[in-house]
Amino acid sequence: MRSDMDSIHQFNADGRRTGLRKGALCRWVVAFAAAAATWPASRTLGETIVPATYDVDTYMFVGLNTNAEPGLSVSTDYSAGVVANNNAHFIFTVIKFDDLGGLATKAAGGGDKFLRLSTHNFPGPSTIAVSIAKADIDADDGTGYPSPLFPGNGGLQGTNTDRLRWYMANIKGDDPQYGGYAGGAKHVGEFDIPAAGTYQLDVTTAVDAWISGTRPNFGFGVWSVADAGVQGNTFDFASLENPNGNGPALVVTGESSGPAMGDANNDGVVDRRDLVQLMGHYGAASGATWADGDFDGDGAVTLADVVLLKNHFSSPGPPGTLAAAVPEPNGIAACVLGAIGAIALARSRRRPQ
Repeated sequence: MRSDMDSIHQFNADGRRTGLRKGALCRWVVAFAAAAATWPASRTLGETIVPATYDVDTYMFVGLNTNAEPGLSVSTDYSAGVVANNNAHFIFTVIKFDDLGGLATKAAGGGDKFLRLSTHNFPGPSTIAVSIAKADIDADDGTGYPSPLFPGNGGLQGTNTDRLRWYMANIKGDDPQYGGYAGGAKHVGEFDIPAAGTYQLDVTTAVDAWISGTRPNFGFGVWSVADAGVQGNTFDFASLENPNGNGPALVVTGESSGPAMGDANNDGVVDRRDLVQLMGHYGAASGATWADGDFDGDGAVTLADVVLLKNHFSSPGPPGTLAAAVPEPNGIAACVLGAIGAIALARSRRRPQ
């Protein structure tokens, strides 16, 4: 026998499923409201830190995989875009962020996103560039990095010139100002690093494209435009394995200048009116708008949107105002109204006399 919670879990695993029974949904909303009664009356939005999920550097001449080291090395690309045996004597890095499910695009009210990297070994002032990788370095379908030392790519064989050609097509940026190649990966920007420390680069456009699904997410390519490193003393960023815990991360700051996340009616506050507005469209599988409660921009109104509203919930307003604003409730709307009325009552009881 499948319980109501089984239905909830099934829905949660598939954001577009609409088969949740009304009775189960009503009971879930009441539980949701009971939790909402304990939420703070206002929230201060700060930074959200999203750690990378994968990082690796590789010396192309031999195709090394060094994703268990404390540092991510880069060294100057001297190839000048020429594929030749002796031009593969340099190192590049790939950093992936596969866990973006809790983030929203700027268009959907999310914040700015910054790639944060910290130096691990600093041989001197350097300029390090970043691109949007065009292929998955570990892909096992024949499109991955052609080195048998990368276990995730199905043991693809290849020479150093094959690896240099792959790098030029999929990692090195397309901006000629930074030595980029025509047809290369999309150039994002560069870190000018005068001293050891932690640096950030605005990558909002790239990450938002991953979130919305308009661009495949293969991570960032990182390479040196010019650095002070030499063999045995390379320029290194801290990796995920760094014992100091300062590996690659995305820093999400603030909100956009548009409505606050969860503010469906755009009245400047995320409250029970917005919850009612969302629940009126809950289960829509496509074509939903911000005003319908689609806060993550996927065209549907799902449990993910309810969670976004919950995470930005603020003052519910004085008790009794909602009933006047939403007349003649019925069905699920009536359940929601009763549940959020409990929020107001619980909130009023928590106020000091």
